[in-house]
Amino acid sequence: MRILGEMKALSNYGYRNIIVTYHNGRDLEGLDIRRIINIPWYKKLEAGPSIHKFYIDILLFFKAAAVYFKEKPDIIYGHLHEGAFVGGLIKYLLTFGKAPLVFDVQGSLTSELDTFKWIKGRKVIRWFFHTLEKLICKMPDFFICSSVSNGDIIKNRFHISPDKVRVVIDGVHTDFFNKSPEKGFKEKLGVPTNAPLIIFTGALLEAKGIGNLVSAIPMVLKKVKDAHFLIVGYPVEETAKKVGELGVAENVHFTGMVDYFKLPDYLLVSDIAVEPKVDKAGEASGKVINYMGAGLPVVCFEGKNNRRFLGEGGIYAPDDRVENLAAKMIWAIENPDEARKLGELNRKRVEEVFSWNNSIKDTVEAFESLASRNSFKAGNQRFNNIIN
Repeated sequence: MRILGEMKALSNYGYRNIIVTYHNGRDLEGLDIRRIINIPWYKKLEAGPSIHKFYIDILLFFKAAAVYFKEKPDIIYGHLHEGAFVGGLIKYLLTFGKAPLVFDVQGSLTSELDTFKWIKGRKVIRWFFHTLEKLICKMPDFFICSSVSNGDIIKNRFHISPDKVRVVIDGVHTDFFNKSPEKGFKEKLGVPTNAPLIIFTGALLEAKGIGNLVSAIPMVLKKVKDAHFLIVGYPVEETAKKVGELGVAENVHFTGMVDYFKLPDYLLVSDIAVEPKVDKAGEASGKVINYMGAGLPVVCFEGKNNRRFLGEGGIYAPDDRVENLAAKMIWAIENPDEARKLGELNRKRVEEVFSWNNSIKDTVEAFESLASRNSFKAGNQRFNNIIN
């Protein structure tokens, strides 16, 4: 959803955006999305690596090249390492290095593969992907990083000049949460009206911290027996099995995949939000910004990215330990007035610091500077080609 937020904010600054992406996903009104040909056997939507990406990214290159020749954009904006790599190929093979390329960095490629256990114990494969990551990082003219941690990775691990790096934290459109959930929505989810409700949203993957949350749930219920947990995301099967094995299924509610535009309903009936991911790959957490926009107190591990988002409004569990995460959730349940005050602090911080129209200013400044070096004329419609 970072791309959606960026595109809407950039359009407010006069940019025309074209998104070139994979075949799967949903087209949204108001966005110009160009997709590769349909690959019927590849339906993966959740985060994480896939062997299919090798040939799908070749198709993405040809699609992006065709769009580039037809539209002649002023900026190529590559999201994730595959987007930056495809953008880099277009920059050097088709424009001989003239087209400006901006890399939207959302984590370290090698570190992310580590968290998904894709390269564990495979030294040659690890060397290959680390070398590829270094190559990709030599291609862009500028780097937009979604978190402080991956900004540090780009500058320190890959020796990129700080002048070419900006951190642009995920934002929210402040009117996204200006609504009320339908009457009785909490009860429709199977949650008792007065039960304290803790929500998690996102991919149900080990790399996203879902294992930490599941392990903490019995610890919370041992102290607060009427607490309930709402888990919004997918894939459900493996996590639901673990919850059943722990004997806590009665207090845990799975929704499966949810339309992003209905997410406020789930957040607004909840009392506490949890981010159980440990900061290792430098990846930012878009879910935290939504938690804050909904005015929820947020329980999370102590870390640079969480601190950057939440400031004094976070409820921080030290030492990346599950029992500490559980203890902080218990504290939030047992101290509802103090927790609500932190939630309101989070909502105010989002409005003042993390609205997309405010967050996107550094991106716009970088685009203007790059475009001006490439015969961009003031007054023209700004044209941005996005590769994801």
